[in-house]
Amino acid sequence: MATDGRLARGQARRQEILRGAIKLIAEQGVSAVTHRAVAEAAGVPAASTTYHFETLDALLVAAFHEASSQMRRELAELTDRAVREGADVVEVCGDYAVTMITDRRDGTLACIELALAAVRRPALVPVSAELFERLTDLIALYVDERRDAATLGAAIQGLLLMAFLERDDGVRLRAAVVDLLHHYGVHNR
Repeated sequence: MATDGRLARGQARRQEILRGAIKLIAEQGVSAVTHRAVAEAAGVPAASTTYHFETLDALLVAAFHEASSQMRRELAELTDRAVREGADVVEVCGDYAVTMITDRRDGTLACIELALAAVRRPALVPVSAELFERLTDLIALYVDERRDAATLGAAIQGLLLMAFLERDDGVRLRAAVVDLLHHYGVHNR
């Protein structure tokens, strides 16, 4: 039983570190990430970050995976529910795009920062590729051609970046995402 408690505390500490890393990346960028800076952002002892993540690349990969998995999971659940309940999946995606720059701002910004960092940090390439593939898989459920799903995934990522750059409150982003999805024939299946 004591082992289970230590394991649970270790998992909780790991999650605290990942949340701290995502927050730090969103606020200051990948270049600000050090074990000490993440520990400070997470409110944990510095030794905890090196215990759970021996290298910075391991920490960045885990943070990228955590942030992207949460958003992908949420979007999949929302679109699935929309189809079951007869709601328009395009409208649901437009709403979630707004959520990504408001309620999920840190995770979205961290994913953008980490995807850009993958250009120079090979360890991040597999997570970036996986994020894009899973997003394409999800969109492919609602369009006729997989290549259209890939195009939409890339375009939406670009729209999210532009929303941050323009300090959009979500109104233009939502309209652009809805228009784009309608243009490519996204529909409930």
